[in-house]
Amino acid sequence: FSHAREGIIITDAQGHIVEVNHMFTEITGYTHEEAVGQNPVKLLHSGHQPEAFYAERRRILQQHGYWSGEVWNRRKNGELFAELLTISVVRDAAGATANLVALFTDITPLKEQQRQLEHLAHFDALTGLPNRSLLADRLQLALTQSRRRGLSVAVVYLDLDTDGVRDATEP
Repeated sequence: FSHAREGIIITDAQGHIVEVNHMFTEITGYTHEEAVGQNPVKLLHSGHQPEAFYAERRRILQQHGYWSGEVWNRRKNGELFAELLTISVVRDAAGATANLVALFTDITPLKEQQRQLEHLAHFDALTGLPNRSLLADRLQLALTQSRRRGLSVAVVYLDLDTDGVRDATEP
């Protein structure tokens, strides 16, 4: 528990934190004392997931006994972070929920790398301007919308490639 490389939260059946490990503190910035007794959803709430998301997660937990997915949360310092989260229900001998155990990994660096790769796929690395791939995507979107609305679309294309340009002093 204390040496795990994932953040771990254990709550009681009502969803109040009863224990966290060292990685929880390292990832979120909240101390053990600040976390115990709190509801993790309220403590780490980022505002990125709507209430319907949490209701669906509760439904799946009740039905299947576990839930896994990506969640955006907020550190103590206010910084957003993405986490890969798995929540498991721990039942007592009578089958009632005794605890919930959540394991999470901070995947913010992976999300940033993904964002950078998507940017490179759609923008020129040298100029930062949109590339042909993004143009084709946006053009297809514009054509689809224009068909729906019965409107026209015009495209102007200017190629600034200088490979074939001659210097004025050349014959």
